[in-house]
Amino acid sequence: MSITQCPGQAYLEDCLVSHFACRSTILVWGVIYGNQKEPLVIWDTPTWGTINSQTYINRILQPHLHPWWQFLHQVGSTNSGYIYLQHDNASAHRSRATTSAMQELGIATYVLP
Repeated sequence: MSITQCPGQAYLEDCLVSHFACRSTILVWGVIYGNQKEPLVIWDTPTWGTINSQTYINRILQPHLHPWWQFLHQVGSTNSGYIYLQHDNASAHRSRATTSAMQELGIATYVLP
């Protein structure tokens, strides 16, 4: 716990800031298009390790995103035939390996810049 205060304000509740020694992070991946959605993928860090290009390709792109992408196109769920993908600026999303894998899967041209 830390205290941020001005003179005369010692231990006022508004001046106390809690600090937690142990933080945990949950990473999830999901996709939504109209009323179509893929189940959330909860990243299994103890088993899969950290997210890097290869784990992202093996655990997300190939088993989840690409099949979902193909399904939407097969059932004609897209109005114009285009679905745009949005990535954040994570290194696993913008790496050469990921870009190459997306090109091989035929989805690289649909990623928003």
